[in-house]
Amino acid sequence: MMVSPRLYYAMARDGLFFRQVAAVHPKFQTPYIATAIQAALGVILIFSGSFQQIISLFFFVVVVSIAATVASVFVFRRREHSGFKTPLFPITPIVFLVITGVVLFFIAMRDPSRTLIGVGLVFLGLPVYYFFRRNRIS
Repeated sequence: MMVSPRLYYAMARDGLFFRQVAAVHPKFQTPYIATAIQAALGVILIFSGSFQQIISLFFFVVVVSIAATVASVFVFRRREHSGFKTPLFPITPIVFLVITGVVLFFIAMRDPSRTLIGVGLVFLGLPVYYFFRRNRIS
């Protein structure tokens, strides 16, 4: 997946990650250091367990982030009303969020220990985020 290197690149460019990660390859114009970091993380994941174990660690967190994205529609709609009328708003996102809540419940109940480990791994990133945010170079 090529999304993650672009996120690392954007974070570095904005001063929220190591500046070197924002380096762009002179010939290909791609964030090559960020891509190498993602590749290294992928190798670590491959050797850390089975595919099923890896998926069960992160699936819950991924579904939560999707739900947060949909929930942000309410915030942006209130802040920046563009005049565009969405059919069946707010019913559609509310139904999606309710169904997602049910799915999250069943995911968590299927393997609660792995769900907690996955959430814990994500929260381990908070101190790193606050460190870079505090030391941000504007």
